[in-house]
Amino acid sequence: MTLLQRFERWLDHKLKNGIYELQGSELVSGCGRRPEDRLAIADVSSWQVFPEMGFDIVEIVLAGGQRVRWIDTYDDLINILRRVAADRERADRAAS
Repeated sequence: MTLLQRFERWLDHKLKNGIYELQGSELVSGCGRRPEDRLAIADVSSWQVFPEMGFDIVEIVLAGGQRVRWIDTYDDLINILRRVAADRERADRAAS
């Protein structure tokens, strides 16, 4: 990774581009330049991490059966979910 790429990544994180936050009882995606998406923690029935090179894909299954996939570059989404919904994490398929 070049110095410019490192700086861009650092700046994106500082400007909250592509990060996730816990606001009250909701997960908020899209802070920064993107429009926000919100999920209530109570609606999360399960979630699972799919590691990729340089980022993770987090699949969240909602109470109604809908599946949402969010890219987690900085591990903030995973850290939030492990803090507030650890009992709903599913094991990684690759480990099975």
